[in-house]
Amino acid sequence: MSTDLTSLREYVANVLDYDPTNPTYKKQLNKLLNEAERRIITEKLFTFAQVVKKLPVRADINVSGGVNVTAGSAQVQRTGAFEDWMAGHLIEIEGVEYQIAWVETTSSIYLTQALTLATGNYPGKVIQRWVYLPQDCVQVVSIAQRSNSPSPSNPGQLSPLTQFEDEYANLPLGETSLPDYWVPGNPVGVTAPRVGGVLATAAGLNQGDRTIEVAFVHRLGSPSEGYRSAVGSLQTVTLTPTQVLTVTPSSALDTTTGLWREVWLRAPSHGLEDWRPALNASTGLHVQFSPSATAGVSVLASLTHLQSEGYYLKERLKSPSGVCDRIRLHPRQDSDMELSVRYMRDHRPMVEDNDTPIIPPPHRMAIAYRALYEVLFKHNNPSLAELYRKRYDAMLLQLEARYLSQPSRRLVRGMLSASMAPESPFRQRRLVRL
Repeated sequence: MSTDLTSLREYVANVLDYDPTNPTYKKQLNKLLNEAERRIITEKLFTFAQVVKKLPVRADINVSGGVNVTAGSAQVQRTGAFEDWMAGHLIEIEGVEYQIAWVETTSSIYLTQALTLATGNYPGKVIQRWVYLPQDCVQVVSIAQRSNSPSPSNPGQLSPLTQFEDEYANLPLGETSLPDYWVPGNPVGVTAPRVGGVLATAAGLNQGDRTIEVAFVHRLGSPSEGYRSAVGSLQTVTLTPTQVLTVTPSSALDTTTGLWREVWLRAPSHGLEDWRPALNASTGLHVQFSPSATAGVSVLASLTHLQSEGYYLKERLKSPSGVCDRIRLHPRQDSDMELSVRYMRDHRPMVEDNDTPIIPPPHRMAIAYRALYEVLFKHNNPSLAELYRKRYDAMLLQLEARYLSQPSRRLVRGMLSASMAPESPFRQRRLVRL
């Protein structure tokens, strides 16, 4: 049988002998199925839920000619010195480290705080101390620098250290060389927008009757390495065939926040249940506003566009949790390199009817069995709930036998010592802090 969201939902409804044409009931079943899948794929190191991603890390950059600062201002300037990836990282000025909030242009950046220095020119050095992990990372499995041939500049797998071990050994933050270890850092979060943008209309032709839901999302950091907040307040707009949607930020943000605002759309009545990027009608690019932006943008949102296969296949919003983990390498990299990070990815909810789980097809019914156990137990049917719990347990054992990549590892906490060898079966590889 097919095992997309529709078929799983129909199986559960058939067992319950209750399948009303009620959107609320449909959403409740979807939530039960998604929660069942989430518990399965995030609790153990199943290989089908692991992802390998390449993350760039960069050596320190001394700004040629120094940087120009203005007393009491958060702006730092130097012609052609800055790149997008620097947002969220550090710049050292006069021996003091400041965090870069956002990169306005290649010649101008804003810090998260105003400088206390006198107006003038000072030596500057951009430092990538932290490596931001993908936002859908639940647990790190391994971190390595891979290459096609043996080389002393490619050490392979790095050994993990806990924060306690890092602080106990007093590892110097400024040491640079070929990295041997990685240390987890405190997670970083970003607040979701409280107020969305201003939705308006302009004159247009042949747009079709549409009902669209619009939401803003904050993004902190560069476009390629940044991370997103949760979705802000939902706004719904109904448009006639002669109306074009325009979106305007509610106001400019403080430049020290570094928060970009992204616009996302969905249209459940037109087959788009999940969020997709709002596209600029002029450029076709994702609509996003810099912290200082106030001008409105016309959005591509005709009925023909919303129902097109090309727009349906656009990448959807994923892992908008507002939290991102990060690590630090020791020693800090002294040259540009690329890390290969293997991690357990976060659960991506099934939203649209043809969405499928990432669990391998022969074992996907485990999702339905777990959901049935939960709902039957809730509705006072313990005997039938126990039947589906046993079916779930049996299928979970099959999953573990075939797809569990390694045995459970003990946590290393407090004063307990641990082997530095990455192959040790007792070596902690999770983002364990104190």
